[in-house]
Amino acid sequence: MFSKKEGIIMKRCSFILAVILVISFCFTGCQPQPNPKLDDLNMLCQTLEEKHYNLYANVSKEDFLKEKEKIAKKTAKMSDTEFYWSICHLLSLIKDAHTMAGFSSTEQWMSYMEMLPFDIDKFEEGWFLLGIHKDKAQYLGTQLVAINGMSMDEIIERSKQIISFESESWLYQQVPNVLIWKDALEYLGVVKKNESVVLTVKTNEGREESFEIEPLQSMNDRKQMVQLERKTKPVTDYQKKNYWSTVLDDNTYFIQYNSCAQDPQLPMEEFAQQVDEDLKDGKYQNIILDLRYNTGGDSRVFAPLKQVFFDQYLQTNGEINLCTLIGGKTFSSGMMAAVDARGVGAVFYGQPTGGVLKSAGDVKLIEMESMPFKVQYSTKYFDLIPGLEGPLMPNEIVPRSFQEYREGKDAEIEYLYNNGLLN
Repeated sequence: MFSKKEGIIMKRCSFILAVILVISFCFTGCQPQPNPKLDDLNMLCQTLEEKHYNLYANVSKEDFLKEKEKIAKKTAKMSDTEFYWSICHLLSLIKDAHTMAGFSSTEQWMSYMEMLPFDIDKFEEGWFLLGIHKDKAQYLGTQLVAINGMSMDEIIERSKQIISFESESWLYQQVPNVLIWKDALEYLGVVKKNESVVLTVKTNEGREESFEIEPLQSMNDRKQMVQLERKTKPVTDYQKKNYWSTVLDDNTYFIQYNSCAQDPQLPMEEFAQQVDEDLKDGKYQNIILDLRYNTGGDSRVFAPLKQVFFDQYLQTNGEINLCTLIGGKTFSSGMMAAVDARGVGAVFYGQPTGGVLKSAGDVKLIEMESMPFKVQYSTKYFDLIPGLEGPLMPNEIVPRSFQEYREGKDAEIEYLYNNGLLN
């Protein structure tokens, strides 16, 4: 038993403790809680406001800030993937293909998102499966017509919400890189949360069949994927080199320029001299410059080849038939090389370019703190051909048939030979 005095003291202590707890709860509860995603969002928008070449060239400030605020209100409860795709959506409003978000490696992507084991590409006939998990290898080369019951046309339309693009050609190049992430399909409402992914294809016999695919669990699982084997590989097919050349016939010399970047094993200066040596006797009446896979880089890299090939050889060898191949991957500094070719009378074949003639570029990077992805943004505006806009259009559009691709034919090269366009 406590004495009366001790009881009073105990009551006073209990009261004081209760007051301290209430004050402590109020103090901590009323303090702003850390929100790294909101900090990143604010930092990103402030940087774009200050340093993008013209943030509101294609979107009103009101609409951009309205979307920013919509994201800001949700950041405290957003998952990492929801935040990432929300940033992609915000950036897509700018309508600048160079201003976009991304992770540095596939490993980083897979540490945050679920990767689906399929690869697709677009042809005249539609979208076709060029890669799939080995358990579904029988579906290689079939036409993908729907995902979870939604048509590819509707999916492509929805994908515009999270892809930064300025031409339809560039959109089609980016779609395959987006749809392989289950989280992107969930963000777009193609797949519901925790729902299985079901692909519907049209077989070679014309039947529609559907099957489930499971996300990959690790990078090693990617080894379980198989790729479509073409009957043959064209001599002029894409090679994993920044630039290379070969002779196609007695009158035709072929140059493939894939990246505006130096090859450490063969600097551009040396490659240009090699081309100069190959061409010095002037026996080739047809020169094919292939820019179909050139997504850009440093435009200055092209200078030595431009000097040897455009400024010297073409100026001193009379009527040379310069055929330049372009397509959806021709973008950024690859566009500048195409414009240089146009300046010396090149005739273009293929598909409209992914890049456009009035566009932004010269990108800088913003590193996010809440997640390890980066945002690149444009700092300069380029008007490549005054008076013209949109993609660079080929003089003659060459259809890209899946059947030709599967048989191992190069559509543009076949077109040049079959239509008597080579001397």
